[in-house]
Amino acid sequence: MGLIKQIAKFVLFWWLVFTLQRLIFSIHYNKLIFNDGVAEYLKLFYHSIRLDLAMIGFVALATLPFWLFYKLTKNKTQYIAWKILGAQQILLIVLIALIHCGEINVYGEWMHKLSVRVFNHLINPDEVFRSATFGNYIFFFIYLTIEVGVGIWLLRKIFPFKAHTIQSSWKHSLVIVPFCGFLGGLSFLSARGGWQPIPIGINSAMYSQNSVLNDISVNSTYFFIHSLWLYGKVDLDKYLAQTDVEEATKFVTEIMAYEKEHTNFFLTTTRPNIVVIVLESWAVDAISHTGLHDGTTPHFDQLIKEGVYFSKFYAAAGTSEIGNAAIFGGYPALPQVSLTLHPDKSRKLKSLNQTLKEEGYYASYLFGGDLKYGNIGGYFLDHQFDRVEDENDFDPSLKRGILNVYDHDLYHKFFQNINTSPKPFMQIAFTGSTHSPYDIPAKWKDFWDGEEAGIMNSIRYADHALHEFLMSCKAQPWYENTLFIMVADHGRTTPLNNNAIAEPYFRIPLLFWGPTIQEEYKGYTHNRIAMQSDIVATLLNQMQITSTDYPWSRDVMSPTYHEFAVYSSSLGYGWKDTEGNFFYYMNAERFVINEFEAHLHEIKLSNCRKFLKALWQEFKEL
Repeated sequence: MGLIKQIAKFVLFWWLVFTLQRLIFSIHYNKLIFNDGVAEYLKLFYHSIRLDLAMIGFVALATLPFWLFYKLTKNKTQYIAWKILGAQQILLIVLIALIHCGEINVYGEWMHKLSVRVFNHLINPDEVFRSATFGNYIFFFIYLTIEVGVGIWLLRKIFPFKAHTIQSSWKHSLVIVPFCGFLGGLSFLSARGGWQPIPIGINSAMYSQNSVLNDISVNSTYFFIHSLWLYGKVDLDKYLAQTDVEEATKFVTEIMAYEKEHTNFFLTTTRPNIVVIVLESWAVDAISHTGLHDGTTPHFDQLIKEGVYFSKFYAAAGTSEIGNAAIFGGYPALPQVSLTLHPDKSRKLKSLNQTLKEEGYYASYLFGGDLKYGNIGGYFLDHQFDRVEDENDFDPSLKRGILNVYDHDLYHKFFQNINTSPKPFMQIAFTGSTHSPYDIPAKWKDFWDGEEAGIMNSIRYADHALHEFLMSCKAQPWYENTLFIMVADHGRTTPLNNNAIAEPYFRIPLLFWGPTIQEEYKGYTHNRIAMQSDIVATLLNQMQITSTDYPWSRDVMSPTYHEFAVYSSSLGYGWKDTEGNFFYYMNAERFVINEFEAHLHEIKLSNCRKFLKALWQEFKEL
């Protein structure tokens, strides 16, 4: 019982440290946090708990070696070990306080939590000293003194670190060492947030449309370490060093230029209700409309005959969080970078719902799985969606798969949400049954045999669930003024392509459908190359709303835009245009796929690098 009590006191101590930090931040920025009422503010002390426990897990992992040394020693050595353990905790208190006090000082200017970006300023300390005010210094040292002082006082009150009376022996070691191993496992479990397939992320503490409240809720030390870890993974300067920034910027200006004025409008109204269905892992090769397979998507095939279909449309990358940011933020993908995992940067970029909000639109996002993955939920909360829901908002009695509810249950709730939504609206649903391990009702598992049975059977089921949803919509009064947009978040391998870096892997469906499509455009197929980030500008220009807030997005209904697509993975990047395509491994510095004629290899590689260099330069400066 004594050891369990020590563990409880350890958790309590660090939770009090983190709570003190939130209170100090709240006092300093009180004018920013109470706009939505006191009740909304108080919620953060509940929503912050899981991430605090994760951070306590990391602190515990750092503490265990010192604690074990203390427990296995005796006499004078034990006293020294006790002092070392206390000093280690004080050092952690100081480091964690430095991170938080630094955050308080930069937040007023940055409006986001302290991230690895701070090192960009510390490289030039003269910049820091010249830009800091006298008040910055005063508040920094006052808050640092309070946090360190109160932290040490709490440490001594809660944890006096008295030497234990049991003398170290081999019998004692037989108990302590295994128990320390158990604590290590428990700490690791706490650090990852539990047993669930997807480890905890910063999104787990986000709950409000007020980004300041979200920032207070997110544990500052966890966020900083998370930022540092992401920074260590991204080193694009190394792989794009041969490309000049000015030359890259000039190239992008030219290739992204096109005539904005045109007459290719396929909507009957400029202010339709908008229903977006993000189709998990739908690859073009899996759709029976292509003629490559029979019967996989009979209902979607019919929708193509009734809507505006984009047949040469490419995903930004191969993961859901990047796909969502491209679809709704109009932002292309960078290798090794997920925009949603950098809220300090993504907040500076607009998303589609923010533009539509200015036109009176209500925006809602629904997913049947866990929106902590890739911080997708945090991204949409940061961009002021009126409602963001995931698996926690579904009836817990529903039969479901490992990662999410079945598509038909997702559509059922989605249908209810739309029926009760203010108008005009942009309602978004992100499906999940076509994600591995392809959990679908048993009766849909016998259509396809072989290695890719999972994806093919699940797409057939997803096609049926989509059809039932649309049939239900047709009977509703809001239907006649509604535009439906169906697009995949990314592609995947199929029976005809098992290569995750080949051009067919990134080719995905995009369909505009519904009663707001003009008769002459029903059944129209757009056969020019486009990419996910182009959806925003294309839709806004159809609605005759300016799209200048999305410079990386093109209106692909304009006949003069340049046909090309860029896609990426953690390993490299690819380029597709009318003359061919390639995929280039950055680490190996070689093409792994190249379908361009030999004399075009270096030209196309240079073009792709220029595009990525300009995008990367902007990303760094955000």
